[in-house]
Formats: sequence, structure tokens, C-alpha cells
Amino acid sequence: MTIDSILSKKQEHAFLLYLKLWRKEIPVACRNVIIAEALNHCVYYENMMIKGYWLRDKKLYLIIHTEAQNVEELLEVFAKQVLRGIHQYNQQKEKYTGMVKKANVGNELFLKFPLNDVVLQKLLTGKKIAQVYTQYVVKITNQMNQSNYCSVVDYSGALGPVKVTID
Repeated sequence: MTIDSILSKKQEHAFLLYLKLWRKEIPVACRNVIIAEALNHCVYYENMMIKGYWLRDKKLYLIIHTEAQNVEELLEVFAKQVLRGIHQYNQQKEKYTGMVKKANVGNELFLKFPLNDVVLQKLLTGKKIAQVYTQYVVKITNQMNQSNYCSVVDYSGALGPVKVTID
């Protein structure tokens, strides 16, 4: 089975996940690892294919391929994995432990928005864009190239911390 045949059965979904206040309680380096591990869990155990991502201080831009009917369930699995990471980091506090069994944990941890920025989607998925030298494109490309948690790393030929499916 080829990647093209797998992708033809799946749909692309693009999200901006805004990290809620829990982000302030965990150092950035630990928070990034927690999110990367949660994404990898979904890749290896939930058949999610990541086409592009960019993890910033307060936001996760995420472009995935998955079956349309289970995208919300998949995001919920991701959110529960993040919550497990938070709990492991923060075992001495009982603040988040009760949430693991709750429904809609994603709503507790993230604000979800559609990612409608076509230029950003193309940059994150390694596709060509028409206007390369606009101020916006130059600025955002420089920021992505300096980020350790961005799919641009994978499209450049290196291996990033999150498994990305490259066409």
C-alpha cells in the first residue's frame, strides 16, 4: 500500500490549537516535549498522519490527514496524551488528575480554531508558494527555520522531534 493510496482515503484537516493557561505552569522545554510525545503517540497508535506542524509558545499549528469521521476523537486522544504528560510532570499536584476521565479534555487544554492561512499551510507542508519575498513570508519563514518544533525541519531533510509524513 502506497502513501498516495493511504492519503486518498483520508482528508486533510488544519487547526490552530491555542494552549490555555496550563502552559504557564510548565516550562517551555518540558511543555514542548509533552506535546511532541502526544503527537507521536497519535502517529504511532492512532493512524494520524502529520503533514505539517509548528509549535510556538502559545500555539500549535497542525495539519493532519485522517478519516473525517474521527478527527474530533483523534484530537481528544491527543489532548488526553498531553494531559498524561502534564500529570507525569506535575505528579505532586492533583490539579489535573481528575480531568483524564472527563469527556472533551481538549476543550480544557486548548482553544481550537481552523487554520485558514493558506500560505502558512503551504510552508508547513513543504509546498511551493507564489510570492516568496513578501514581508510576511520572509518573517514567518525565518521564525520557522529557527524553531526546533516545526515540520520545516523535516522538509529540509533533517529529522524533527515529531514524525511527519512527507510526500
